[in-house]
Amino acid sequence: MKKIVFSSLVMGFCAVMAQAETRDILTYEQAAAGVDACISMATDNGWNVSIVVVDRGDNAVASARMTEALSASYTGATLKASSALAWGMPTQGIEGFIADKPEFRAFPGLLTIAGGVPATSEAGTVIGGIGVAGSSPGNDAACAAVAANALAK
Repeated sequence: MKKIVFSSLVMGFCAVMAQAETRDILTYEQAAAGVDACISMATDNGWNVSIVVVDRGDNAVASARMTEALSASYTGATLKASSALAWGMPTQGIEGFIADKPEFRAFPGLLTIAGGVPATSEAGTVIGGIGVAGSSPGNDAACAAVAANALAK
């Protein structure tokens, strides 16, 4: 009897696991389109940036560091992408949110400099985060916005 119950549970679990993903997900193709759009904008404007695109699990899906970008910019881009994903808002918006809550500054890896935005699906669902660093905060934010628009298509 125990074997039958166990077998039934295993088969039921396998059937559930075999179902197709129904949530919006971030694909490599989307992430790469976002990276390409950002790098193109940065090249056209003479900026040297790094860009990191992470999925909902905060795993890097696509990234780039332009030849002349400082190596620290890659770390900054990664932290911005993770912060935008975790908080579900652009990184510069996080600063305003935590201004009167200094205890939030203790969150590991929190970076509130402009240049991080959530990555969203066409339906508006958060599917990841985008971080750009290496130029001015305004330029980083502009590059991240271009990447987000390219990625959502």
